[in-house]
Amino acid sequence: MFKKYLPELCVLTAATSWGFMGLFTKFLLDAGAAPIDIVAIRNSGGLLLMALFFAATDRTVFHVKLRDLPIFFATGIVSV
Repeated sequence: MFKKYLPELCVLTAATSWGFMGLFTKFLLDAGAAPIDIVAIRNSGGLLLMALFFAATDRTVFHVKLRDLPIFFATGIVSV
């Protein structure tokens, strides 16, 4: 039953996270965090949540082929 609604739950979770991001950013800025620190916190949090999600649902996503590493590296550099 859970798998039937998984796409909708993922979209709902993403939308909720996007909506709350402004609140957390304002809180962190008011606390004295630099914008680059906030980016690092957001990226680390996203990494942790996605790793936990995929560890629980589909561990095959952690298998990376050696030929794909340059693509991952380039995407990481460009996206940040």
